[in-house]
Amino acid sequence: MSEDTATSQLHESGAAILGSIFSLVRALRLYAPNNAAVIRILDELESNLTSWFEQGDTELSLKVMTGEAFVNGRLLKTDVGLYEKITSLHERLSLLGVNEFTFLHGIDRATLESLAADLVEAMTNNENKLALRDTGTLRLGLAKGDAIASYRFEPDRLAVWLYGSLLDLADTLYQQVLTGPPPSLLPLRRTLQLVIDNMRSHAAIYQLLAAISDPDQVPSPATRHVRVAIDMVGFGLFLNLPVRDLMTMGLAGVLGGIATGQDTDAAIRSLLGMPGLGEAAMPLTLLLHDAVAARAHRESGMPGRTLAMIETYIAQTSASAQHPAHAPHGVLKVMAAGKVGWLPSELAHAFFAYKGVFPLGSLVQIDGQDLAIVVARRAGVAERSRPTVLEIRPGETEQGAQGERIDLIEHPELKITGTPALATIGLRISDLVSAT
Repeated sequence: MSEDTATSQLHESGAAILGSIFSLVRALRLYAPNNAAVIRILDELESNLTSWFEQGDTELSLKVMTGEAFVNGRLLKTDVGLYEKITSLHERLSLLGVNEFTFLHGIDRATLESLAADLVEAMTNNENKLALRDTGTLRLGLAKGDAIASYRFEPDRLAVWLYGSLLDLADTLYQQVLTGPPPSLLPLRRTLQLVIDNMRSHAAIYQLLAAISDPDQVPSPATRHVRVAIDMVGFGLFLNLPVRDLMTMGLAGVLGGIATGQDTDAAIRSLLGMPGLGEAAMPLTLLLHDAVAARAHRESGMPGRTLAMIETYIAQTSASAQHPAHAPHGVLKVMAAGKVGWLPSELAHAFFAYKGVFPLGSLVQIDGQDLAIVVARRAGVAERSRPTVLEIRPGETEQGAQGERIDLIEHPELKITGTPALATIGLRISDLVSAT
């Protein structure tokens, strides 16, 4: 079984079992353990556990924290519905003094029925606590602290899960905008907050993830605007903006694909009915309003022009029906040269400083022949043109395509002599993701 298949099965099983526990806790507030509705939920939980253990696994651990859940130590990707279940379940379990369930191979129906009876007793007892215990096939625990602390030594792994969750949420959001009713933005805000916190010290990982694309594949609007959100947050961090502004910028990056067209009022009207905007509602509305005005070459404020600038950069460096993906270095040079009429030169130069002469994830040519991908760069203006690169060898097998990692500052004899676009080389950066 491939790692992708195993991960997918873990998430499917984890989401199903979490849903069963959510239904069980909710039902037991109204019904006795022998009620037909409770029995049906126990049947469902038993069936989900049986399906999991039939795959050869011996354990499934579910940890429900504030706003997120972990299955066997992995962050569970969430959509709007699952996020609401996680949030509600955490609130109810926190009153009972438990938030971790570990099911082991061999668990029987009697153990699940005993769990249901104990839940009822805890919810009706004055002390309102569920006894933590280990029966041999069921362990109940209480995990405290920040859920994301579980990943403090694996920032790259956390970045992958958060970026993947952001893509999933954006896809769902864009679909719901078309079909209605207005979707809640609470899950998006929660995931963005985690992304912002992680990007404070590991922003480079997110820029690399956002650069992963195939040169002949046109990204969906949701995917493209998640890339915009990453650069909006990254640019905000580069400028040392406060947390509240970073959230507004991240939301604007994702939602900018919904606020389209040149009619500023119509562009933001679809956003006003979305619950969950909170304190970001007013600054977000103004930012998106100004971004539409900037794209239409009308008077607009700097925040709106920032969004329009980054949307333009992402659009030009992504494949579309009109053009292949352009090299990031060339797009930045055009912007910094003042060739985008509505873009202030000081804003373009600040963005250039944030991205660097050769942005992370972009393709470069070394000494006119060897190809490499930019994977890191040191802090400081003087080092912007001498990044760390990973050699690549197009045409070879995936395993053989990974060359040396070279810090060009330590190798002054090597020069970057070109920045070809991916489409001209036919290279898929996604084939090299494990190396980068």
